[in-house]
Amino acid sequence: MLIFALAATAHAAWPRLETGATWYRAVHVPKSGGTTHDRALVAVYCFHAGQDTCMRQCHVKKKGRIRGELSNIDKARGLQPGGPPCKPGGSAHRASLQFCLDVYGLRDVYGGALTRRVRNASRPEFHTACSTALRDPYERAVSGWCYRGHHPGSDFFRVGWPPVHGFLDDNTDVEMSFENYLRTKAYADVYTRMLGNNGRAYDGAAVPDHNALERATRVLQRIPFALLADMERSYVLIAHAFSRSKAACTRLRRRLLPLARSRVRDNRSEKHDQLLNDARRRALFERYNRLDVALYRNATQIWCAEWYKALRDRESCVRTYAHAHHGTPSPCS
Repeated sequence: MLIFALAATAHAAWPRLETGATWYRAVHVPKSGGTTHDRALVAVYCFHAGQDTCMRQCHVKKKGRIRGELSNIDKARGLQPGGPPCKPGGSAHRASLQFCLDVYGLRDVYGGALTRRVRNASRPEFHTACSTALRDPYERAVSGWCYRGHHPGSDFFRVGWPPVHGFLDDNTDVEMSFENYLRTKAYADVYTRMLGNNGRAYDGAAVPDHNALERATRVLQRIPFALLADMERSYVLIAHAFSRSKAACTRLRRRLLPLARSRVRDNRSEKHDQLLNDARRRALFERYNRLDVALYRNATQIWCAEWYKALRDRESCVRTYAHAHHGTPSPCS
């Protein structure tokens, strides 16, 4: 049965937040620019915390520690405990939307089902500003197939092969092929599972449905996100979402644009490009990932609505950027 995209409402409402006390949570969807987005949210945190050495401290750490622990090397360099979160709050590829600030209204989306842990509930990583990054879902799947850890031949997430939770159809073929990877429950509809079920990316036991698609769409109407299709404008829009004045927006934009312009880590290869341009395999992907295809279509509508709304805001640096960089954003063309 063909699943049509839900119409994204015309009044998407990303709140504009500006606080130095709040930590940030990147809802890290695998192979969707999450590593770059982690760095962007650390930059936002450092900007609002007013810590000139914040990013420099993060760079000397080999691994981010969200609770501020310091390695012996860090201590030797004179860093202080309780410093900046060098990786935004959030465990690997788990949505953890229950930790997003109440201002986003995600409990309304989930009917009050989102609950925070009672233990240590006052810790800053349990009350976070949230954001995510998305890309064309077929491009995400191809990148996962070509990158270690995210496919059957290099499985860091215990999907198994044959997959523990099976396939989306009753085909008995279990050859480790790109086609069978596409029809594996755990690797299908990853966006919708994370944002619509508040789940783990490759949890094949949690197969999303139409209700999850509706919830995921409503989540994206509430939390700011970047689109890899136009990273530069996306990070201008992120600067808008995490500031309340034109001056603050402009300064934050200066910090984020170098990240948007840097080369996004990916594994481009001849095999990668061949798969990406294969119309037959894309059609097969869309057959087994109808929810993610619909959600991404909704996401582009929401993103474009936010972009044009920000253009009308006199207290936004989106206006000055758009005047200097003419043209329609690629997601909206």
